[in-house]
Amino acid sequence: MDCSIVIPYKDRIDLLRHTLHGLCLQDTKRPFEVIVVDDGSEVPPEWSFAQSNLPVKTEFIHQNNRGSAAARNAGWLAAKGKIVIFLDCDQIVEPTFVEQHCRAFEVVDRPFLQLGTRRNLLPESAVNPKDMSDASFLRDERMRFFMHSSLNLGNIEIAWHLCFSHNISVHKENLIRFGGFDTGFKGWGFEDCEIGYRFKQFGIPLALNPMISTFHQNHNQFMSKDKFQKWKANLDYFLDKYSDPDLHVQKALIGSTDPTRHDAHKWDTSLKQMENLLRLAKNRPLPAPFAETQKFENTKALRLLVGSGEAETTRAIVSRADTETIISTQLDPDFQEIRLFFA
Repeated sequence: MDCSIVIPYKDRIDLLRHTLHGLCLQDTKRPFEVIVVDDGSEVPPEWSFAQSNLPVKTEFIHQNNRGSAAARNAGWLAAKGKIVIFLDCDQIVEPTFVEQHCRAFEVVDRPFLQLGTRRNLLPESAVNPKDMSDASFLRDERMRFFMHSSLNLGNIEIAWHLCFSHNISVHKENLIRFGGFDTGFKGWGFEDCEIGYRFKQFGIPLALNPMISTFHQNHNQFMSKDKFQKWKANLDYFLDKYSDPDLHVQKALIGSTDPTRHDAHKWDTSLKQMENLLRLAKNRPLPAPFAETQKFENTKALRLLVGSGEAETTRAIVSRADTETIISTQLDPDFQEIRLFFA
């Protein structure tokens, strides 16, 4: 089995239906499985599907309501694939989803945690997994920050905080070695940032792959006072778990997340504050205005840019289809100052 797709789920059959439909349409010859982990739904999700409406190999696992972290862990522990893809039940994938996730691990022969992006569907957008070309959406909420700094996660000090588990993948052997999601996080928030941080600490760097993008189905994500309090409790749990002072920069997000605050910075502004604080602490230059834009064909050309001393002020453009160059650049410490963008 090449890969296993793990989907945590609870009581959102309307969303899951489109997610599984998209997985039925994969353009790949790779054998893969889908594992839906039901986290205590009132009605088991498999009751709503005929076998013909499911990907060829689909398994449903059931557990009492223990949260998404526990659900993801149950999924990857049951996985038979060498690569585990974590996908949320509200994501619609494109036909190349499985192929692109797996291919990156073939063209770059070293361990890493792979991140995809998402496009947030607007309420009025029609949903048709067979053809999403006319869908109306807003771009990934991380993009404003990325476009200010870089899409090279090796360049970004807070890359681990930007690890959103709705669309990520990693070799199962690294989950076995370093552990899965921490079930000490309750409710929404930080369990995915923490696994990104932990893997990076153990030498498993993060890399963003622009060829792996999903459509995030529109649904209520209102930040209530109760949801915020649980988010804040998870932040405190994260900070208490480690003695690393770097993690405390996340407190900059409290104001932009608290629904009772009306005078706070926007979320992406808080991310910039976090990044700048860590760069200053590590004696790294802050992101500077771009002096020029150049296109690069391979890592050899990017290495010349590093040698020129102009990497910090150059917008380095690489074809988004050049997976090997994009991933390799993010994993090589010599390319830390490359400010990578995709065309």
